[in-house]
Amino acid sequence: MSHQEPFIEKLCAEITNEDLLEETELYRITSQIYCHYTRESFLGDVKWSNRLKTSGANIRYNREKENARIQINRAYVKKFGKEELIEILKHELTHYYLYKRKKWKHGHSSEFVKTLKDIFKSNCIEAKYNEEIYRYHYYCQSCGSVYKSTRKIHRRIFCSKCVKKDRGQLKDTYQMKIRDSNTISPK
Repeated sequence: MSHQEPFIEKLCAEITNEDLLEETELYRITSQIYCHYTRESFLGDVKWSNRLKTSGANIRYNREKENARIQINRAYVKKFGKEELIEILKHELTHYYLYKRKKWKHGHSSEFVKTLKDIFKSNCIEAKYNEEIYRYHYYCQSCGSVYKSTRKIHRRIFCSKCVKKDRGQLKDTYQMKIRDSNTISPK
């Protein structure tokens, strides 16, 4: 990030070593971000997660207590730094903000994107791309499309682009073949 608003610059300066942050400090930062952008209190908790592998974070809602738990992928933060931590928190807090207003829909609807940009001043719709987690690459013999996976797929898979273009026909040429992940450059 080249130009940041003063609040974010101050927050980044307070974070000395993002991968060593205690969960109480992580909660304080999350609360500060939420209060700064919404003028409301954050009623939930924030935890580090070593379980998450393919996303920067996730959020789980507790309808009975009307709060949420945000889990942050420690490896992402370690790799991409404190600016990415703040962007991930803004992203998850947008989900929380919409949930509190009973406007939550699964995923990233147009309302989610608008709220993220207008209220939380962020464009972080997806976490930064982490090529290392995708160990398996499958390519279409027909169009060359690449599908990346964290796990090996033990069944036949077909290229959705080609099958859709051919109105659902599953031809052998549309079958995806595995390719060594070391030979593919990231797009």
